[in-house]
Amino acid sequence: ESGVPGFIAPQMKASVINAGDGTNEHPTQALLDALVLRRRKGKLEGLIVAVCGDIGHSRVAASNAHLLTKFGATVRFISPSYFSTTKNSLPKVETFTDMSKGLKGVDAVILPGGFSYGDYLRCGAIARFAPVMTEVIAAAQGGMPVLGICNGFQILCESHLLPGALIRNDHRHFICRDQTLKVENAATSWTSDLAVGQEIVIPLKNGEGGFVADAATVARLQGEGRVVFRYVDVNPNGSINDIAGITNERGNVVGLMPHPEHAVESLTGPGTDGLGLFTSAL
Repeated sequence: ESGVPGFIAPQMKASVINAGDGTNEHPTQALLDALVLRRRKGKLEGLIVAVCGDIGHSRVAASNAHLLTKFGATVRFISPSYFSTTKNSLPKVETFTDMSKGLKGVDAVILPGGFSYGDYLRCGAIARFAPVMTEVIAAAQGGMPVLGICNGFQILCESHLLPGALIRNDHRHFICRDQTLKVENAATSWTSDLAVGQEIVIPLKNGEGGFVADAATVARLQGEGRVVFRYVDVNPNGSINDIAGITNERGNVVGLMPHPEHAVESLTGPGTDGLGLFTSAL
C-alpha cells in the first residue's frame, strides 16, 4: 500500500486503517457507497452494481470492487479500454467497454469521484474535451440544471460554462475540513431551498481550489448576484473575495468547491446541510 498508512503500518503493533491516502484504495468512500446501497436496496448480496468511468485511475472503484464482492454483490466495470484497470489484486469483476451492454440488468450505478484524467496539466483542462462534455454543454445551454462539485467545478470553468478558473491553494497544501459557507444567491436551480444569508457546513477537500478571475469578471459576478456561496470565518484556499461557488447568468449551472453530497447523512458527515442543494433541483 502506498501513502502514509503504508509507511506507518510496519512500525505499529496496532492495525492501521487507510481512509484514502495513497494511490490504490479509498475504503471509507466504498463504505459510504455500500451504506447507501444497503439502505436503499435492503441488501448487498445478489445486487449487480456497475462502476463507470476512468476505472484505471480510480481508488474508489478498486475499493468498491473489494467491498461489494465480499458481501455477495456482482460488480461490473464499464469504461473505454484505455481507461480500464490492469491491477491484478482486484477480485473478479465483469468488464465492459460498451455502456449500453454493461448497464443491462444492473441494480445500481456508481460514478466514482476523484480527479479527472489529465489533471496533472491543469485540473479539468483535459477532461473538458471528453466526448460527454459536448452533450453536457448543449444540455446546460438548453436549460438543464448542472451542478459541478470540486473537480466538476474545475471542468465547468475549463469548458466555459462558468467563468474563471481554479488554481492551487495559496498555501500549497491539500486541505480537508468542515467548512462554513454563506448562501449569497438562493435563486438558482440548486439553491432555491436555501435562504440568502443562511450559513451551512459542508466538507471541503481540495488541493487546487483557489477561485481566480480577472477584475472585470469578478466585478460582473458580484454585480449580477452570481456569487452563490462564500467561505465564512476562514478562506481555506485563497479564493478571490472568499468565493466558494458561482452560477451562470441563467442560474441553471452552479459550481462550488465544497462537497454537499458529503453532508446529506448525519452518520457520515457533519450534518445534512448539503441536502438543500439537491432538493432544490427536484
